[in-house]
Amino acid sequence: MPDQIPVLIVGAGPVGLTAAAFLTHYGVPVRIIDKKLEATQTSNAVAIHARTMELLEIIGLSESLLSVGHLVKASHVYSNRKKVASLDFSNIESRYPFVCCVPQCETERLLIEHLEHQGVEVERGITIEHRLSDAEQGITLSSSHGDIQAQWVLACDGYHSVLRDDCHVPYVGEDLKFKFIMIDAPLEWDHPLDPMSIALGATCTLALFPMQHSVRLLAEVSRSSDFKEAEPTQATFSAIVERYLPGKMLIKEPLWASQFWIHERLAEQYRDHRVFFAGDAAHVHSPLGGQGMNTGIQDVINLCWKLAYVIKQQASEDVLNSYQEERRPVAQAVLSATTRLSKIAFSHSAIIRGLRNVVLSCVTRLPAVQRKITAAMSQTVYRYCNSSIVAEGRLAHLQAGSRFPYWTPSEWQHGLIDYVGNAKEMFKDDDRLTVIPADSLELPKALVHLSNQYCLVRPDGYIGCVSHDIGRIRAYLDQL
Repeated sequence: MPDQIPVLIVGAGPVGLTAAAFLTHYGVPVRIIDKKLEATQTSNAVAIHARTMELLEIIGLSESLLSVGHLVKASHVYSNRKKVASLDFSNIESRYPFVCCVPQCETERLLIEHLEHQGVEVERGITIEHRLSDAEQGITLSSSHGDIQAQWVLACDGYHSVLRDDCHVPYVGEDLKFKFIMIDAPLEWDHPLDPMSIALGATCTLALFPMQHSVRLLAEVSRSSDFKEAEPTQATFSAIVERYLPGKMLIKEPLWASQFWIHERLAEQYRDHRVFFAGDAAHVHSPLGGQGMNTGIQDVINLCWKLAYVIKQQASEDVLNSYQEERRPVAQAVLSATTRLSKIAFSHSAIIRGLRNVVLSCVTRLPAVQRKITAAMSQTVYRYCNSSIVAEGRLAHLQAGSRFPYWTPSEWQHGLIDYVGNAKEMFKDDDRLTVIPADSLELPKALVHLSNQYCLVRPDGYIGCVSHDIGRIRAYLDQL
């Protein structure tokens, strides 16, 4: 019989690779397999948002991404070849107040190199066929290369997930009637290329995402009699740009081209016994806002510290139930927002399009609206306040369940932000947490003088508990 491994990861895209990197960081042995014979060679998903950058800092990957990414600090919206609105990403409350545009092939390359430095290699050309057994102590899967035994399995195997289908988990939703074409190409434009540009046309919507060496041009063409059947070519996009964007643009030979129809689906459950679903195996939606890869990466970062606790016998298996409690509502919110935006952006109604442009022009001039839109886009806004492993409590404006953006966890333990000054001695023999004196952090004014509080931050940077009572902190840790 094959040896049992703690965690098998099926799928070596950005989500699966991130899962392998975090579990390895937490000291959990993994095996990661993929049916493809080679890593992604094309750009695919390019937008990495602020919250994802914050979380990838835990394993030291953010700096590498910055070195290969183009930092987009604003977005301009055009209609009838005139600018009608702008979004300023610099108001995102994060160390990363921008969108880091990186080709997916580069993101995967950096993750693969990171894993290789940790002694983990992706095993390619291996296809999962079905489950043979799913017992209390582990799971056995049949694969093209023999049976595989694992304590836990992460299904990061995409939209057509074999494991999700094998577990009979419904993937509920619909196929939306929106067709997209896209190319990556070097180009010259007599307008600034640094901002992200979006053109809202009557029959076509166009978006430009600048990268270091090329620009992603993405167009929704399902409403256009001129472009609906067009191939994603240099000539097609030159015609679209001329019609919907101001100025003169010279698009050079495309480096890559693709076309697709979009889907809107959400798995009814994120776990089936010892199998967890993440990324496109759990949710898929419109590409508007570049949310998909970010949501999937944050899925596995949420799950991996919990798996590490369970495997190291630092927590009961009940803590794993919080994965669905916390992450499925986020996917629901993202799916609802992107679907709503798609239907407004791609509307056939001239009245709706006219109202859209007027409202967009007016409301984006309001700082509060700017902050709300960019916070949602950056995914810094999401909280886990209703989770079974989040206690009640508040640290000034930060509620338990919110992200704590002023410290980056480097260990797999909880971090105790100590305002009182006595926690280090009190927890000196407790390896469940790292004590961080509050005065060692660069905190905003609202958080500086909370001298009677303790703030317990989870390994994924979210607040688990806030209290002035150290006994309550102990009780919280003991109930995990």
